[in-house]
Amino acid sequence: MSWTRSLNNKNKLYTETYTNSEDKANHERFMSAYEIYFKDVNEMKRLTLAKRDDEALALLHGDGTKNVSEAVSMLDKMIEFNSNNAKTVG
Repeated sequence: MSWTRSLNNKNKLYTETYTNSEDKANHERFMSAYEIYFKDVNEMKRLTLAKRDDEALALLHGDGTKNVSEAVSMLDKMIEFNSNNAKTVG
């Protein structure tokens, strides 16, 4: 199974564990940011295979960096939320 399919399967499972609307919103924002970043990755691969390395690097250092930062930021929010939520439950 590819890592993307595995991640998508795990994300689908996560939807079954939402504890409230904030949890759901954080996850949906993460998934949206991840999908945008994943499109960037595919475009960088396509450009590199087409020997358009300058364009691939420009994407990497521009929107690619911005979009992966957004995905990581949302993942950090999910981790913080779940950590705080676990403290209140336990």
